[in-house]
Amino acid sequence: MGQYAAVYNQAASDAETCLAAFKKISPDELPEAEKSAHACMDQIRLLATTLNELDGLVASMPLRELEKDRAAIEAKKRTAPPALAADYDKSISEIDAQRQAHQSLLERKESLEIKLHSMSNQFRQLSLDLASAHAVDAQTKLDSQHAALATLSKRAEEIRASIEDLRTGSDDWLSMEIEKLSQNGA
Repeated sequence: MGQYAAVYNQAASDAETCLAAFKKISPDELPEAEKSAHACMDQIRLLATTLNELDGLVASMPLRELEKDRAAIEAKKRTAPPALAADYDKSISEIDAQRQAHQSLLERKESLEIKLHSMSNQFRQLSLDLASAHAVDAQTKLDSQHAALATLSKRAEEIRASIEDLRTGSDDWLSMEIEKLSQNGA
């Protein structure tokens, strides 16, 4: 994989992070997520390997030598008789075709690099999205617990205030009700 091994390794790490998050958030969907992650990692491996091979091809193309040969042929063509000039034109066309093939190869390589980084970044984004979803879920649970605690604290305060009112007799209605109950019981 050459220089693309780092991209592959990062994607593999991010894929594992995603699967670990899936296991926590939605364990039922884990088998399907694993299949998708493995298929995507196979595509990333194929892209990384292909790009490494393309790097070797691009590096092996002798562009400088082609440019020198083209310039030398152009110079010879200017002084050559017409019959030989046609052969020089043919050689120049072949060199131009090789240069064009090289340029097309570079463009294809760039396109594949973009795809490789895009696929790798999808795992990174998915792991961030899953972490965010997990955080929201945790925050929702925490908020729910805080709300329940607040409600419980409020109820406890109300009960404490009622008990205090009972002791001090400051709640006339309640005191009267308790007094009535006491008299009826007697």
